[in-house]
Amino acid sequence: MKKIDSDDLEGGKPICQPSNDRPTCTICGAESNARTIGFADDHEYHTSPKLYEYKICSQCRSVAIDSKITSEEILAAYPAAYYSYHLLENYRQYRSSYWGQKYYNDVKSALLKDIKNWAKASNINYQDARILDYGAGDSFKLTLLEEMGLKSRNLVGFEPHSGGQDLGQNQFQMIRNSNDLDFYQNHFDIIIASHVIEHLEDPKILFAHAKRALKRRGILVIDMPTPRGWHFAVTKCRHWGGYHAPRHLNLLTAEAAIQFSRDSQFDLITSEYIDDSWIMAQTVNSIIVRAPSYIVPTALANAINAEKKEVPTLARSLIYGGFSFISKFILTFGGKSSVARLVVQKVADSD
Repeated sequence: MKKIDSDDLEGGKPICQPSNDRPTCTICGAESNARTIGFADDHEYHTSPKLYEYKICSQCRSVAIDSKITSEEILAAYPAAYYSYHLLENYRQYRSSYWGQKYYNDVKSALLKDIKNWAKASNINYQDARILDYGAGDSFKLTLLEEMGLKSRNLVGFEPHSGGQDLGQNQFQMIRNSNDLDFYQNHFDIIIASHVIEHLEDPKILFAHAKRALKRRGILVIDMPTPRGWHFAVTKCRHWGGYHAPRHLNLLTAEAAIQFSRDSQFDLITSEYIDDSWIMAQTVNSIIVRAPSYIVPTALANAINAEKKEVPTLARSLIYGGFSFISKFILTFGGKSSVARLVVQKVADSD
């Protein structure tokens, strides 16, 4: 992993042909010559034939979708087949296989290590922690936490883009509407927001919700794709997997997210770049879906197909393992990846 520093505010110039300037950045609010940096389509779920335009801010270096998107398009972009709605189903179906058990044991071990560290920062026993999974999908992560010994009554999920689908397991509280978060003021010790802030029309709303829902000195953890690193630099014009068009509306730099957290009275505990192998996989997916099927190995296509990417097989383990090795190798030698993790703490004297 590579820690994020102030030098990372500097970024390269866009290499795509610019369209009209956007006078104000939708993320940092600065008057900025935001220029087109790339285009992407929904190569994963094919919910729209449109090509979506992304612009980069010359000030904060964050990237935002600039195409007009209707509420109907957003709803359609999260079909019933969306991967995060089926993680638990996959877990139950494949954990009897060697690769399935290995994959999910690795996920569980990593999550347990993180939870213990975050609980320690909040000065509580991890098994007593009240946790909100903000972007819970089908409650997969909550189920893992329960298996680790945490109490189900202390585990709550919220899925902003459920589209009315009945997600989550009965033993967990599932918040259906953001207004219902008001019932949990000063309640949680930890809020996990893994790859959700980029889906929000207004990224600042995550910090507003967390400020209300967390106890004093509570921990907010944000994992997010970020327009950084060689991977983004090489593929940003069209194929970068972090676009996830049209679902990823705002792709913040870590520095922009840190500033949002400070504005919302959070203290930064840690910030770092982490493994971005899943973005690499979707970058490759974006390329091969346009290639003739006879030149793409079936095992490769299935391993990174959006609807099958969480199915643990030998091919998937090898392919993702290779991407992960590349990512970790670059991070070891001081490079940046396309995924950042921020851990921030609610200031003790905030309201």
